[in-house]
Amino acid sequence: MRQCTALRKWLLLAGGLLVLASCQAEQQEEEPPATREARYRLAVAGNPGDLEARYQLGLACRDQGKRGDALEAFRAVVQRDSTHAGAHVGLGAILLQKGDFGQALAMYEKAVALDASAEALRGQGAVLLRVERYSEAQEAYKRAIEVEPDHAPAHYNLGVAYTKQSAYKEAAAALERAIDLDRDYVLAYYSLGSLYCVKLGECERGEQMLRQGLEQVPASARLHLGLGRACMQLGRYQEAADALHRSVALDSSSAATWVDLGSAQVKLGQLEAGVASFLRAIEVDPIFPEAHYNLAMAYGKLGRDDEAQAEMRSFQRINTHFDKIRRYRSLLAGDPRDADARFGLSLIYARLGVPERAALELKRGLAIRPTDAAAWQNLGNAYLRLQRRDDAIEAYRQALKYRGDYALAWCNLGTAHFLNSDLAQARDAFDRAVELDADCVDAHYGLGNTALKAEDWTRAAVHFTAALAADSTYARAHYGLHVAYDALGDSVRAADELSMFKLSREE
Repeated sequence: MRQCTALRKWLLLAGGLLVLASCQAEQQEEEPPATREARYRLAVAGNPGDLEARYQLGLACRDQGKRGDALEAFRAVVQRDSTHAGAHVGLGAILLQKGDFGQALAMYEKAVALDASAEALRGQGAVLLRVERYSEAQEAYKRAIEVEPDHAPAHYNLGVAYTKQSAYKEAAAALERAIDLDRDYVLAYYSLGSLYCVKLGECERGEQMLRQGLEQVPASARLHLGLGRACMQLGRYQEAADALHRSVALDSSSAATWVDLGSAQVKLGQLEAGVASFLRAIEVDPIFPEAHYNLAMAYGKLGRDDEAQAEMRSFQRINTHFDKIRRYRSLLAGDPRDADARFGLSLIYARLGVPERAALELKRGLAIRPTDAAAWQNLGNAYLRLQRRDDAIEAYRQALKYRGDYALAWCNLGTAHFLNSDLAQARDAFDRAVELDADCVDAHYGLGNTALKAEDWTRAAVHFTAALAADSTYARAHYGLHVAYDALGDSVRAADELSMFKLSREE
């Protein structure tokens, strides 16, 4: 059997985790990718028409994660030779990583039309899985297996396609074939065990597969997790707890595993231990809804009613975003480099008052897509909430680097400068925001506050009035007008504005 390095990506499926796996061709062992890159760059410089050198340059750049350079090299090849199947495959792989599924599929389809290689067909299948065209993905993987029968990840992904179409027996057969080809295929054991236990009603057989996997890879946290879940399903709670303890000992970063362990402990009557496990789950992921729900239940059993009610409120608040949370996490399980999913998840963290996690997801997404102005703007907002004003200013400036007419970023940059007591730069930023959007309420309000700081009461009144003209419900502007009018000696209007402010707050 040909050995290769599997790039395994998670897909969250109902009733268990399956993996979208791919396996790149063997890298040349005789020299590292950086050395190959240097060699082929010299070859291309010496002979720009050498398409094979350009193609090899693309492969060397791809192997080092230099996606931009690899794209440039592969595109140069197909521009000169539209029949170069390998370059189309290279483009498809990188576009898939970037989340451009439409273009990736087009590249793979072109490659398959030119040369239906196993690699091209597997790439086509991978994209089809990501865009949820499961029956087509199934056919692509079947064709790939016909070309290269001993490729374990292709059998695995065929199992994924079958599972998504509820063809569970066919999925099990494909997963078993993947294991036959690769006895250390942890994710195949895990998925097969989950499939038998949850979908086929054969939990004892699922447990057997998981134990078989652990014989091969005893230090697999995921296989211990699967075994723990199988034992829970079978009502063997002590065995479940033991397996889940081993899982968290190997990998403590999974909130779901901590929740499973807590559930087993509660079943065993170990309520305090269960509470501790649920709290660890929340520490790992503050918006994991099951952790808050189970913690509320455990507190209730312990008679700690106030804490139970607080956790239930947290659960209800988080659960309003449950569908989006599940979707984004499923996407990231399938491809950790899905920038849109990172950015979407960051917005939920921000809305739920977890700015440090919002910032983390935004930074991860920006590492993938560094030119996204909206993401930089949102990162600035997260930094402001964390009182990291200098970092916020830098993030807003990055947003404006990529989108100079971004009124909201100018406004928030002004806010950050204002909070740093840099009134001149704050005023400049707010002015720019108003130039771009005359109805930018926050910018007018910011200019009003900047004028108050400078004791320019008339100018402050002008901008607070403009803020209210853009949004009559903007209560803080009434208070700003109260301060400005009071400083100007207009006690009647100052009193009216204070009344309006109080009335707005009551409403």
